[in-house]
Amino acid sequence: MTTSGNRLTSVQIRQLEIISVNGSFYRKHAIALLAINNGVTQAAAATSSELTLNQVRYWLKKFRSQGLQAFPETVVDKQTIPMANADSPDAKPKKSSKEKKQKTGKDDKQKTKKIKQDKHKKAEKKKEKKNKKSKKKTKNKK
Repeated sequence: MTTSGNRLTSVQIRQLEIISVNGSFYRKHAIALLAINNGVTQAAAATSSELTLNQVRYWLKKFRSQGLQAFPETVVDKQTIPMANADSPDAKPKKSSKEKKQKTGKDDKQKTKKIKQDKHKKAEKKKEKKNKKSKKKTKNKK
């Protein structure tokens, strides 16, 4: 399932076999990927892994783009990750939860700043309108 012939590397096979027997939530996904690697159709892989056909298709696409990194770090043996990345050049490194929080924090700060700026602009426009109205009233009174 790598870019060369859509076949799994030995590292990927070993890792998926570990996942398929460890009883995790992702066990069924690993079973389906191994079945497809062995030449089984997606429909047959879905049946054997007790997933729906759409779930198998989704995970196949995800695994083809991310490799073993499609699985959470807690499921994959961390010692094989560097080797898996070398075997899967298209795999994107996952961001840690800390990095995600930091990014979210920056985005939130920027949004908050923009909201404050927008409120300030609206308040100034209201003041200008009031000033114009009051000027018109004073002119009309004269």
